[in-house]
Amino acid sequence: MKKVNCDNVKKFVDSIDIVDYPTRSSFLNKCCCNKSIKGGAHKILYLITGGIATGKSVVSYNFIRNFGLQSYPYVSSDSYYQVFFHKQGSFEEEYNQARQYTDDVLNELLVNSATFVWETVLSKEKKHAYLMQCVASGYKIICIFVGVDNLDITQQRSLKRANEGFHYVPSDFIADRYSKSLDSMEWLINLSDVFVGIDTTYTPTLTCYKDSTARYLVDNPPTWLRQYTHLL
Repeated sequence: MKKVNCDNVKKFVDSIDIVDYPTRSSFLNKCCCNKSIKGGAHKILYLITGGIATGKSVVSYNFIRNFGLQSYPYVSSDSYYQVFFHKQGSFEEEYNQARQYTDDVLNELLVNSATFVWETVLSKEKKHAYLMQCVASGYKIICIFVGVDNLDITQQRSLKRANEGFHYVPSDFIADRYSKSLDSMEWLINLSDVFVGIDTTYTPTLTCYKDSTARYLVDNPPTWLRQYTHLL
């Protein structure tokens, strides 16, 4: 497992491979089936978050591979839905089952003090509450926030993904999650031991990095980050 620091993160972002949806989905679906729980004193939650179709799965795919996290649990409702619950029935019913399964896995990981990767949209208070539980239990939070400057881009990407085999997501739902993810930014910056911002509007770009000893902020921050630069 490679250490997450400013230099390694810069190299990682520069090397991000924009793989197609089936390739990254296949890899991440295998990772989500990993049941190995590695507890210990130095427990870490690698949180990869942002709005829908901002590029979280691309970042997850590359981050897990680059930092050697393949043997650690990867938690994602999208992957659980595809692997365990997608039976060509009611999407809403099946995805709700995937969400419940995700909650059960997260609780098990917390109880066992396991290091893991969690990809999610922070759209609900219960997710914030879970992160607070992790902090109270002694977890180190390494947060990678993936953002784009244009909501239309996320809607176009979501439609493309649907054409490649994933479920269709309504545009108003995408807009709601886009807004709620940005609303979590200030809270996440203050909560996280390490905070990384990656802009994927065009080519993936490291926009900011913050930990207890190092700071980095790109010269011309994207619009989604500008109001939070005073915290970085």
